[in-house]
Amino acid sequence: MILALDSKNGLWKDGDLAWRIGKDMKYFKEVTTGDWDTQNAVVMWRKTWDSIPEKYRPLPGRINAILSRSYTPEDDYGTICKYNSFESAVEKLSTREDVKDIFIIWGAQIYNLALESEALETLYLTRVEGDYDCDVFMDIDFSQFEEMSIWEWQESKKGVKFRFEVYKRK
Repeated sequence: MILALDSKNGLWKDGDLAWRIGKDMKYFKEVTTGDWDTQNAVVMWRKTWDSIPEKYRPLPGRINAILSRSYTPEDDYGTICKYNSFESAVEKLSTREDVKDIFIIWGAQIYNLALESEALETLYLTRVEGDYDCDVFMDIDFSQFEEMSIWEWQESKKGVKFRFEVYKRK
């Protein structure tokens, strides 16, 4: 799972990130994109997919798995896959030989499903310093995780302080 939270665990405001940090976007791409021999999958809700400008989708170098309860039948081949449940997506993607890692990339509801899932192994968190008046928040029980690495605080070109944190499930 990969996400960014502000100091009050705010996830976003008005359906979008409340901040723009170029280094965070670069980090997101580096983490979620596979290497030369493998590819990863990114799992998102249909509304998230729809919010990505057409010229940027599918996210390159990754299998884009889109969830919607209305998808029937499911399509789990190629670089754009459609599933009707979180469980179905994780189950089918995890058996594909062409998928190395599966990343949950957007949406409080899907993040909460991932947090409840035994399949969740690693949490990549960008911590953004400050209160961004978000309207959607995440409540993560960090006692379930072991800290793997926490980077030093950095500052974006616009003066936003942030750092990358990585946790493994205990």
